[in-house]
Amino acid sequence: MTDITEALRQLRPSSSFSVSGKRIKWCDPNNAQPTEEEIQAKIVELRAAYPMRLLREERNRRIALTDWRFRSDLSPSQEWKDYCIALRDLPA
Repeated sequence: MTDITEALRQLRPSSSFSVSGKRIKWCDPNNAQPTEEEIQAKIVELRAAYPMRLLREERNRRIALTDWRFRSDLSPSQEWKDYCIALRDLPA
């Protein structure tokens, strides 16, 4: 699911590091390595956001599958319009 590498990428996007198991080798002298508390807090945050990320990915996949119905030479039904509006309103 969410691991240390993803947390570090989110916390220090331009930093250089490597992770082996739970060991972090920090290779960026210009940016301070996040503390263990910062890393753990970010992991918790990313895990909490994971279900919504999956929902948005599925929504985007379904929107992509329906886009062809809205070409200028087609007239989508009101049901299709309502369905697409509902998809675009997710996750609200």
